[in-house]
Amino acid sequence: MRRFVCVWGIGFFVLSLFVLGCGNDPPMAASSSFEGEWLGRLVGSGEYPDSVVFNLEQVGKQVSGEVLFFSPNGSTIVTGTISGTSDKTGNLDFKIFIPPPTALIIFTTFSGVARVSGNVMTGTYEVWIRIRDRFGMPLIAYGGSGHFELRPL
Repeated sequence: MRRFVCVWGIGFFVLSLFVLGCGNDPPMAASSSFEGEWLGRLVGSGEYPDSVVFNLEQVGKQVSGEVLFFSPNGSTIVTGTISGTSDKTGNLDFKIFIPPPTALIIFTTFSGVARVSGNVMTGTYEVWIRIRDRFGMPLIAYGGSGHFELRPL
């Protein structure tokens, strides 16, 4: 009888540990911090500014802020606003809104994915610009893509 109670007790203990371990979600990756000022270069096809600054704020997984694009001589070409959401893997899916600088440009779509590792933000992007001809008719959509590497200012 003693042996039966002992085996039953050990079996119950092992079964309890198994049940307690079931249903727990695996730990999620730590979310990256995108907050701060980041300076770097865009590398890709087409005519792009020489450097870019992301000035970002982050609340939870939501990221927003301002983006400044600079020419090779250091003057600001265009500014935009950025917004995005970081996912559980630490990636930031973002979009940048750039107001049309002239009546010829209908819209600019700039989107991508970024990731922070240590003190470096890297990512990829895609850009589309739709322009009008001299009569105001939609003419062309110009696209390009590339990658970037930014470091804290």
